[in-house]
Amino acid sequence: MKHLKTLFAPVMLSFLLLACTQENDTIDDSFNLTAPIYQSANNQIPSESLDNSENGIYFGVIASGVDRSRGKIWINVGNDNRYNAYAEMVDGKIIQFDLKAETKEQSATTSEYTYTNSAGSFNLDLSNYNQPVVSNAVLNGVSYFAHLVKSRSHNRASAITTSFEENNNPVFGGTWNLISDGSISDPNGINGEAVTSLMITMGTQVFIDNSFENYNANYCLGISDFVPTLSGNSVANTVMCDYQTSTMAGGTVKWNLGYDPLEAEYIDWRWCEVITSGSFTWTNEAATSSRVGWIVMDL
Repeated sequence: MKHLKTLFAPVMLSFLLLACTQENDTIDDSFNLTAPIYQSANNQIPSESLDNSENGIYFGVIASGVDRSRGKIWINVGNDNRYNAYAEMVDGKIIQFDLKAETKEQSATTSEYTYTNSAGSFNLDLSNYNQPVVSNAVLNGVSYFAHLVKSRSHNRASAITTSFEENNNPVFGGTWNLISDGSISDPNGINGEAVTSLMITMGTQVFIDNSFENYNANYCLGISDFVPTLSGNSVANTVMCDYQTSTMAGGTVKWNLGYDPLEAEYIDWRWCEVITSGSFTWTNEAATSSRVGWIVMDL
């Protein structure tokens, strides 16, 4: 903005200059084409020059350690020389963070960061930036879990958030979240990206699975060695992740999650069978107890 610093002219000229100054003061900075354009972390495009460095954009899922509050999170680590984070929860709530003031001066020499806001904070450890670690995440006194991957310029990460529950038993339930880091593109010849991690939360426990089984989808898709995939056929929210096995809560869980957003239907891609939801069967280690339930996506 312009400001009149010194007046040496006659009084009438002074009034004219002051009027011009006040008029210019009403100009909105958003119309200043020379002003820097700020984008929140969720709108940042990962810089190609940072694909193989600690700096850049990290993306993943975040979920409460108390209830089923969950969402997606983007963390900006100097991608545009700024350090901030943006979480979008499934209930529509937006939570934003900035780098803790005390660590801003150390940002060029550290791999450990603390992001804060008025409600809480979390720590981010990038000692191995291909395996970013979030810890001590607390919001409004509630602990949260998060699982991240590095999003790269040519391999954009994506995620699907869901909830799960045993039939007629809400106590055995929580969040079920799939992530693709984008590193395996078009694994089945129908576009999309391979699923690379799963984060399950149930109460104060979190379980991570980074290994997925190919399955036989020959009957439905003509592919006998199908790689679990997100965004198949280049359609967002397409999930093709059937016949999987993971470990959680002291047992083994076999699960299926398939969804076709074009038809708005859950589907078992092995048989092209329309079903009511995703499903799981959990069995304890001694194989003396089991639990059966549903998995429902956030759409």
